[in-house]
Amino acid sequence: MPNWELRNCCNRDQVAFLVTIGVFTVVILALWRTFLLTPFKLITVFLHEASHAIACKLTCGDVRNSSFLFLM
Repeated sequence: MPNWELRNCCNRDQVAFLVTIGVFTVVILALWRTFLLTPFKLITVFLHEASHAIACKLTCGDVRNSSFLFLM
């Protein structure tokens, strides 16, 4: 039977990591529709789409074009 109690489940570094991820998530969600995050979102979308093109090339595919639609 599994032990579902969370007491003593994480050491100090793990708790700090989880709290940091939680704070970053809340901040990003609060600022998502602001101009402040626009450059980061553009870079993220570019890297995501570029990884598709790289995966296509690595599997002997052909990338004919790439386009991005910018929505605010």
